[in-house]
Amino acid sequence: MLIHGEEVLGLFETRPQAIAAGYEQLGVVPFLVRCVGEEPNELDLFHLLG
Repeated sequence: MLIHGEEVLGLFETRPQAIAAGYEQLGVVPFLVRCVGEEPNELDLFHLLG
Protein backbone atom coordinates (compact mmCIF):
# COMPACT_ATOMS: atom_id res chain seq x y z
CA MET A 1 0.00 0.00 0.00
CA LEU A 2 1.35 3.43 -0.97
CA ILE A 3 0.23 6.35 1.20
CA HIS A 4 0.97 10.06 0.91
CA GLY A 5 -0.52 12.37 3.54
CA GLU A 6 -3.96 10.96 4.28
CA GLU A 7 -4.48 9.49 0.79
CA VAL A 8 -3.98 5.88 -0.28
CA LEU A 9 -2.40 6.10 -3.74
CA GLY A 10 -2.42 2.43 -4.61
CA LEU A 11 -2.10 -1.23 -3.70
CA PHE A 12 0.81 -3.27 -5.06
CA GLU A 13 1.95 -6.88 -5.03
CA THR A 14 5.39 -6.08 -3.61
CA ARG A 15 7.11 -3.39 -1.55
CA PRO A 16 9.57 -2.56 -4.39
CA GLN A 17 6.63 -1.97 -6.76
CA ALA A 18 5.04 0.41 -4.25
CA ILE A 19 8.33 2.27 -3.75
CA ALA A 20 8.86 2.61 -7.51
CA ALA A 21 5.29 3.92 -7.91
CA GLY A 22 5.91 6.42 -5.10
CA TYR A 23 8.95 7.82 -6.90
CA GLU A 24 7.07 7.88 -10.21
CA GLN A 25 3.91 9.54 -8.85
CA LEU A 26 5.42 11.84 -6.21
CA GLY A 27 9.09 12.34 -6.92
CA VAL A 28 11.57 12.52 -4.06
CA VAL A 29 9.28 13.36 -1.13
CA PRO A 30 8.38 11.46 2.06
CA PHE A 31 5.76 8.74 1.59
CA LEU A 32 4.66 5.61 3.40
CA VAL A 33 4.80 2.05 2.09
CA ARG A 34 2.99 -0.54 4.20
CA CYS A 35 2.36 -4.22 3.55
CA VAL A 36 -1.27 -5.01 4.29
CA GLY A 37 -1.65 -7.88 6.73
CA GLU A 38 1.81 -7.54 8.27
CA GLU A 39 2.25 -6.99 11.95
CA PRO A 40 3.48 -3.40 12.45
CA ASN A 41 7.25 -3.20 12.69
CA GLU A 42 8.86 0.17 13.35
CA LEU A 43 11.76 -0.62 11.05
CA ASP A 44 9.45 -1.44 8.11
CA LEU A 45 6.54 0.87 8.84
CA PHE A 46 7.94 4.05 7.30
CA HIS A 47 9.75 4.32 4.03
CA LEU A 48 10.61 8.00 4.11
CA LEU A 49 12.33 9.46 1.11
CA GLY A 50 13.63 12.95 0.53
